Amino acid sequence: MGFAILARMPSEAKKLFLVDAMAHIYRAFFAPMPQRLTGPGGVPTNVPFLFGNILRRLIKDYRPDYIGIVFDPPGATFRDKLFEKYKAQRQPMPDEMRVQLPFVRRLCEAMRLPMLEVKGYEADDVIGTMAVKAGKHNLEVLIVSNDKDMMQLVGKSVRTLRTGSGGLKGDIIVDEKKVEELLGVRPERVVDYMALLGDTIDNIPGAKGIGEKGAAELIKKYGSVESALDHADEVSNKRYREALQQQREQVLMSVGYPVSSENHHLEDKTWRFWISSFQEFRVKFDDSGRVTDVEGDGDAKSKILID
Repeated sequence: MGFAILARMPSEAKKLFLVDAMAHIYRAFFAPMPQRLTGPGGVPTNVPFLFGNILRRLIKDYRPDYIGIVFDPPGATFRDKLFEKYKAQRQPMPDEMRVQLPFVRRLCEAMRLPMLEVKGYEADDVIGTMAVKAGKHNLEVLIVSNDKDMMQLVGKSVRTLRTGSGGLKGDIIVDEKKVEELLGVRPERVVDYMALLGDTIDNIPGAKGIGEKGAAELIKKYGSVESALDHADEVSNKRYREALQQQREQVLMSVGYPVSSENHHLEDKTWRFWISSFQEFRVKFDDSGRVTDVEGDGDAKSKILID
């Protein structure tokens, strides 16, 4: 696979990176390590060590003008209220991971990286809202996440960055063309595609019997999940036809969980945070690409928006 190339947009727009913190924390926790790292008192430190490596590598390789680390808040979110089984199958966070979270936050503070979490909203929804808003303000947005759901946000000013092993060589910049190459549908149809496919981690049912290939075929042919359901009797593949006929309600339920991108209440909160924090954060580099300084006033370097 070739190098990930981040081409500048025509107007030389500044780059904003939005990092899905928990996705990378989980990835760091389960990453194979030759030895278990510990701090004073035997506290495990693999997660902040690897998380910091990921952040430093991203900053060095891509030189974002602005970057924000977005966390999931403690407690329930609006999605849990909408669907009581949401994420019911996800195993509880391992205790060994939980004790390392404060050190990840302290690392971000030490690196003077703005952190953001909003009570009642998942990181995905905060990222989606900020990405769409920032794109409208002539910012080139890269969502640092390997989650397929985030591809629904890809557009003219928004792309995703799927980090891989081996550094820059393993990264994939996902634009509109790449979404279609990876999933078989355009970004605006990712919600429909995921509604059929489902998500076992988030306990979103989808249509059992329809996999990635089938979901893409049906959405490409019928245009939307609702249309595919309406034409279920016409589907030639028996397994797909029966899945649509027998699981209509749960598929329609699955459509109700797209990443939020136009929540005006959330948009107001996150944009006020942007004005007060992200715009006061800038990374400076030397000629070799080494980070030499992070600009910003003392109060703006690591704000967390809770309410």
